[in-house]
Amino acid sequence: TLFDPRDSDARVITEAIFTFQHNNHIRGENGLASLDKVMIPDIIMLRTRPIFYKILVTSALSHFVIEGTYPKETTMVSRCVVVSPSQHLREGIESLTYQRIALQHFCFQRSCQIVVKEVSGLDGGIDY
Repeated sequence: TLFDPRDSDARVITEAIFTFQHNNHIRGENGLASLDKVMIPDIIMLRTRPIFYKILVTSALSHFVIEGTYPKETTMVSRCVVVSPSQHLREGIESLTYQRIALQHFCFQRSCQIVVKEVSGLDGGIDY
């Protein structure tokens, strides 16, 4: 089967919604209140290139998915494809230059999540 990169968006969003629902279920079992919204990070690999995602999942979106209806609100999905300086599609994580750029990007995304967590207290039930 050939991989179509456009399919990755739907898969990542589906996984984020499942993660949101599962985390709220676990929170309920532990006597904690459900969260109204969570920013879910994800990384997929396209050949040897990482693609970074951040998906804002809300309780409203989760509810619409459970009901099988179309959400009224827009779902915010941020996607970042790290491009190497040479911009060759065949060049990926095997290149030391690309590794450095991808790692810097990953660390920046990670530090942003930690800052958001500390400022807002929004941990989303995700272990960082």
